Amino acid sequence: MANDLKKLFGHGFLASVAGIEITNIIVFTKLGAVYGVPGFVLTMIFLLPVAYLQQLIVLPRKLYGYSLIDDMRATSQFSYKVYLYTIYVASILTFMVNIIGLSVILSIVIGSKWIYYGLLIIALIWILDTVWKSKGVEKIFLILSMVLMIYIVLFFIELPVMGSVNILELDKPISCIDLLALWGAAAAPYSLIIQDLGDEDYASIYIGTMSSMFIGLSISFVAYTIIYPVDEFSIIHTLEPFYNMGSLIVPVYTLGLFSSIVLALMSIILTLRIIYRKLYLRTIFLANNFIEYLLLAIMVSTVPLAILFGVDDILLYTELIIYGSMVIGFLFSLTVLALFIYYLRKSLRNKESILIFNTVFLGILTIVSLLLSIDAFIESIYGL
Repeated sequence: MANDLKKLFGHGFLASVAGIEITNIIVFTKLGAVYGVPGFVLTMIFLLPVAYLQQLIVLPRKLYGYSLIDDMRATSQFSYKVYLYTIYVASILTFMVNIIGLSVILSIVIGSKWIYYGLLIIALIWILDTVWKSKGVEKIFLILSMVLMIYIVLFFIELPVMGSVNILELDKPISCIDLLALWGAAAAPYSLIIQDLGDEDYASIYIGTMSSMFIGLSISFVAYTIIYPVDEFSIIHTLEPFYNMGSLIVPVYTLGLFSSIVLALMSIILTLRIIYRKLYLRTIFLANNFIEYLLLAIMVSTVPLAILFGVDDILLYTELIIYGSMVIGFLFSLTVLALFIYYLRKSLRNKESILIFNTVFLGILTIVSLLLSIDAFIESIYGL
């Protein structure tokens, strides 16, 4: 029984749950609140390719007995380095965005300046980093982060609204910036490395993917039914669905959000350590602990660059998260390109149908994501 549960709630499930953090919540909420029905439909569409990519991480282990990273290194050094570097940079950016976003939400719910919460979160992450080997800590934050499934409850409460919805209705064109931000938020690139650690069956991926997809769909749908349409979107809108549900629901939801983000941040730290060792272990002869803390110091030192702005404008922080997610989406497009190159090389050597199919599908996904990235950056420059 215990082994069966481990298969269902293994690395695949953890990787998906760790991906539900501030970028997802802000972007999914914005799409539902600003664009209406097409917004939450697009949320589902963009989550499906990410579920597909999670399977591809496991496939090399099933076919060749090696993890994707190890087999990629032996197959193509170019794709191997692009894959690791893009996830590395995207993970650092995700780390910064989560600290800023959570700090602002805590300042709204509790009061006081958000910069203090940012510093407290950094201190907490440093402390947890020393005790994270304990499985108990991981399970606690995993269980608490499940509070975010309250969105699913709200989904069913608001579902009758669908009876009066015209799905084809679209009051305003959807921004390419928001679409690329959705791609970056749905991706959570660091979760690909977490997935690569496990060797369990596909069941864990399916359970985790279904959970994250339903949560994502619920977030955008609830935003649509409760706060659509809005002229200007800000972080405060992510809390609006809970204000009418009793005095305790906002603090409880904030605790769940806090736990989910801590789980994501610890997953990012684990991811950065793995990438750092893969890329630099042969060239740097230092004690492992020193390398780890040096890495953590580099990562944390980027945060003050963002939080030293003395501006108390919630809309500004929302835009920071949206544009940060957009850049993450662009980096993830390059990650997909690296996967495509890897699978292309493997399919040229081995004519197995599963490899050929994945190569073709990844090629299409790469072209679409890169074109979306170009359009989003053109729109950003034009808007500026």
